[in-house]
Amino acid sequence: MSLGPGDRLGAYQILAPIGAGAMGEVYSACDDRLQRDVAIKVLPPSLSADPDRLRRFEQEAQAAGRLNHPNILAIYDIGTHEGAPFIVSELLEGETLQSRRAAGRLPAPTTIDFSMQLALGLAAAHDKGITHDLQVVPEAAAADRTRAERRHRGGRLGRWVYYLAGQYDRIIEVCRKAVDLDPNYWPAHAELGLGYEKVGRFADAVASLQRARQLDNSPTILEMLGGAYAAWGKKEEARKVLAELAEQAAQHYVCPYEVATVHAGLGDRKATLEWLEKGYQERADCMPWVRSDPKLNSLRGDPQFEDLLRRMGLPR
Repeated sequence: MSLGPGDRLGAYQILAPIGAGAMGEVYSACDDRLQRDVAIKVLPPSLSADPDRLRRFEQEAQAAGRLNHPNILAIYDIGTHEGAPFIVSELLEGETLQSRRAAGRLPAPTTIDFSMQLALGLAAAHDKGITHDLQVVPEAAAADRTRAERRHRGGRLGRWVYYLAGQYDRIIEVCRKAVDLDPNYWPAHAELGLGYEKVGRFADAVASLQRARQLDNSPTILEMLGGAYAAWGKKEEARKVLAELAEQAAQHYVCPYEVATVHAGLGDRKATLEWLEKGYQERADCMPWVRSDPKLNSLRGDPQFEDLLRRMGLPR
């Protein structure tokens, strides 16, 4: 099916073609009901008659529709037009990673930042039980200008560098700017809370982390909140966080590293080391932070901790 500007698929008016691939054609369109621009992927009728391709198309729509993550394309709607199934998604304004690479070698910080975003998106999909055996290729990865401006000005990677380097005033500064750009971007609220905690502004830290938790109730944010309570001397609240993490662990995976850092804040060296060892044995993806995370500074020099670093292959 070839569509042109002005053609309609139900409530959607086609604006322009974007591209085509083995699984269909993609167009930019306008949703008349909500007055927003969207992208529409249409499976051609000649292929929709193929049961295998149709099944793959439907699986793609159902799988993507179950996900809600800033590094994964959002799905808005599905439908059929003249026998051709289609998927409606958010419209990304920008370029593919392939075209970005064609313009020249990417700077190392940009490469790391893009890699982190891809990994976070894949991890979110895997957490929902969605796995695949397809290669993540540059032409399928989008560098969206709008998201980049809204969510990465100042750079999430850069903010973590400030945190790990002990430049807490700087992380507070850039996180405040990020919150101003997007008040609903939970990582900026969470990292702002970390900065406040490290400069002794504990009430502000807890408030920022509670706001982050309202936006994304993940174990990571809960761990940060428990650490803030512990640093503030509110040990009972920190222990309640540990209890809640245990409840969450009964329902879904909670990284042992996150439990360990709360114990570290409470000064429980034995429990901290036990949970770090558990994380090592499980090959938890957050364990590489163990080398540089300020939350674990009290363990530096401990023989058991140093042995863990050695087994992980991390330099002392």
